[in-house]
Amino acid sequence: MKINPIGLNRLRNDANFQFHAEFRKARTQLDEAYYAIAERVNAFVVIEGAASYEPFIRKMNINIAKFNLLATQASKKPGKRGGGIAE
Repeated sequence: MKINPIGLNRLRNDANFQFHAEFRKARTQLDEAYYAIAERVNAFVVIEGAASYEPFIRKMNINIAKFNLLATQASKKPGKRGGGIAE
């Protein structure tokens, strides 16, 4: 049985496109959820003061920084110009 390389590449491209489309959709939903939470917390901070919400805000900012770091590291590919870790 002979494998058609054109067909195989087409399958890979379709799977890659589907993954990135679903990833963008999930990222959009995550962004919407973050902004909804941030808007509500900011409203409570304005009404009640920052003291009671400060621990939550710090923890949320740490989680966001970790997520952004992971996202930027995942988007950089080693061996490509401008990407990867410089040694």
